[in-house]
Amino acid sequence: MYRRQRYGLYKHWDIILIDIILFQISFIMAYMIRHGLRLPYKNSDYNTIAVMLVLTDLCLAIIGKGYSKILKRGYYKELRACIKRTSIIIAIIVLYMFIVKRSDIYSREVILTMWYLDICLGFLARIVWKLCLRYRRRKAKLRAARSVLLMTSKAAAENIIENFNKRQYRDFYISGIVTSDSNDIGEYIRGVPIVSDFCGMYEYVKTNVIDEIFISFDNKGMPAEWVVEKFLEAGITVHTNISGFQIPACQNIVETFSGYTVITSSINMATMKDMIIKRIFDLAVSIVGIAVMIAATVIVAPVIFIQSPGAIFFSQIRVGRNGRKFKIYKFRTMYLDAEERKRELTDQNRIKDGMMFKVENDPRIFPFGHIMRKFSIDEIPQFINVLKGDMSLVGTRPPTVDEYEKYDLVHKSRLAIKPGITGMWQVKGRSSILDFEDVVKLDNEYIRNWSIGLDLHIIFETFKVVIFGKGAM
Repeated sequence: MYRRQRYGLYKHWDIILIDIILFQISFIMAYMIRHGLRLPYKNSDYNTIAVMLVLTDLCLAIIGKGYSKILKRGYYKELRACIKRTSIIIAIIVLYMFIVKRSDIYSREVILTMWYLDICLGFLARIVWKLCLRYRRRKAKLRAARSVLLMTSKAAAENIIENFNKRQYRDFYISGIVTSDSNDIGEYIRGVPIVSDFCGMYEYVKTNVIDEIFISFDNKGMPAEWVVEKFLEAGITVHTNISGFQIPACQNIVETFSGYTVITSSINMATMKDMIIKRIFDLAVSIVGIAVMIAATVIVAPVIFIQSPGAIFFSQIRVGRNGRKFKIYKFRTMYLDAEERKRELTDQNRIKDGMMFKVENDPRIFPFGHIMRKFSIDEIPQFINVLKGDMSLVGTRPPTVDEYEKYDLVHKSRLAIKPGITGMWQVKGRSSILDFEDVVKLDNEYIRNWSIGLDLHIIFETFKVVIFGKGAM
């Protein structure tokens, strides 16, 4: 699933917040310089000024253009912008003082000192923050930044990568190149490897972490609409450089991608606001969930140790969003030799094609483990994964590495979002669904129709499933 690019206030909310906080710090420092070590908020007159500073700053951010192209500014332009912003806000505050006829109450020294301090602090903070953003995006390749596969001709690749590299604050990196006119796998173009030609590109996408694909061909190249359709089936977001191609019917928007006007296609698109709400909800619930886990550990740990001496927690490498691997945590419900005994139970696997592993009355599970699984107690430690950002409260089931290695390209579509503790598959069938293709259909249904409301509905249904212990094997 694709998160739309941020526009307006959402795009630079971090810098806006820093500006507001620093104006308050400048206000406090200016007041203390004039009146001693006392906070201005205890003075009702100056408290009004503090509120007006915040409101005026927000209004100026909304209606003004002070944050337009802020990441591209040099030092001189940034200093001018800081002086202009601070001067406008101070002018509005002074105008307010005269309108309400209270100008004699406020110290001119406080106002002038605050103006000077905010310009200095604001300018330094913006420069440092932009340097931090640039550094973080250079170092975030393996985790935070989006992995983009470039699909173009070898002749055009160098120019495209050069244009991308000029965008120092981009939140993606080019992980590889698929060329349409050569088979020079292993060569590098401006530090980016050629990883495949057209013949092997689907296998490469299936087995590597790819969040999005940028396609740029001329009209003599391979039909882009056919390429896009294939990748959309796999849940991969595709950016097509506009050049007269027909794009398959899907979620499409025209946007700018690192300087190129493209048609972006995805199985679903979420706004920045929705993703922020989802993450805040995840964080809030996971903090509560970890507190519940600590309390539950006190109760279940002795029972686990008595029935099967050994570790209380179980960890395993799972595959998350677009193929990223992470370590999942659970309360242990199986005997210590469970993995070795798994081969003996292969014939009893109830899932067709062996794409998942489910055995009825699994003998590897000790008695209390069955109870924990029935009421999903074993999954409580996954709140740690939610807090870390590897998982979400609601998503798709994260496959094991050996399950993931069996996937066809189309199956990767269920990994287009973060995996979740619960999801459509768990509430609509849980362990009663025995066909992996049905699991994929349910996961794709969730991704295509995702909304905050759907997440809340699934959480509500999960409570009913857990309380009554439905569907557990």
